Amino acid sequence: MAYCVKCGVELDEKIEVCPLCGTPVIDPETLKPKQIEEESHFTLPGNSAREMSEILTQPITHRISHKTAAFFSISMLISVITVLLIDILTNNAITWSFYPIVSVLYVWLSLFFPFLFKTGKRLGFLVNFTVVSVIFLLLIDGFIPPVSWAWFPVISLILLFVIITTPTYIGKRYVFPLIIVYTTATVLFLWSLEYLTGGNWFLTLALPLTLLTGGLALLGNGINTRLLKGNRPGCKYTSAASIFVIFSGLAVGVDIICTLYITDQALINWSLYVSGVSLLVAVFLYIAGSNKQFRNFLKKKFQV
Repeated sequence: MAYCVKCGVELDEKIEVCPLCGTPVIDPETLKPKQIEEESHFTLPGNSAREMSEILTQPITHRISHKTAAFFSISMLISVITVLLIDILTNNAITWSFYPIVSVLYVWLSLFFPFLFKTGKRLGFLVNFTVVSVIFLLLIDGFIPPVSWAWFPVISLILLFVIITTPTYIGKRYVFPLIIVYTTATVLFLWSLEYLTGGNWFLTLALPLTLLTGGLALLGNGINTRLLKGNRPGCKYTSAASIFVIFSGLAVGVDIICTLYITDQALINWSLYVSGVSLLVAVFLYIAGSNKQFRNFLKKKFQV
């Protein structure tokens, strides 16, 4: 186990800088700052709203050539004409051939059509894919009316599209309107599910839970923005404490809403344990945020 040459804190083998005083870790063999090779691991790009916004605004760099697009387009056209002629000559009408024809057109429109243009961004590709997918699902299900199962993947696809693209349209800095848009989209999605299934759970269960979650998310964002704006010592601990307090309120709210929906009585059961533990953690973090000596002890002991 290594130790910092300046403050003597115990160091982990895979860090380059002392977490307490910021002194570079010296490799005793070379007497130079220690260089740690990054472990190879899979990371999914765009895990946050900001990263997703930056990815969607970038232009498409890898695009197929016009000759390749023309080759696949002609091949698909030949297959469509062949299937259509076989169906018409056999049944004197368009019957089963509708499904392979629509499927081939869907593949062409979603995968090859966007690359026929010289300019374009990934957001445009996503918009094209979403629109084509919605039309494809409605056509496949509605070939023999009425449209039934297609509405479920359609509204799910629209919700996913809103979640992914909203940071690009609003801006990655504006978290407050982002939460409002996400909450509104979720409310509309749940209402659509109730309407399609003929249920009776939206007003008494889904809507209160969604509004509670969205409201507490707005409250937490406002508190954390105010706490972190001044960049005061210990503000990160205080911010984390506020998150645990809000989480305890969320647990109590979910417990009350669910028991009221099930038993028609507003009771508090399991949330007492969850909120109790969350409040204890919040008190611990608040004390750490307001006591410099305690923070230094935690940094030295746990390297946080």
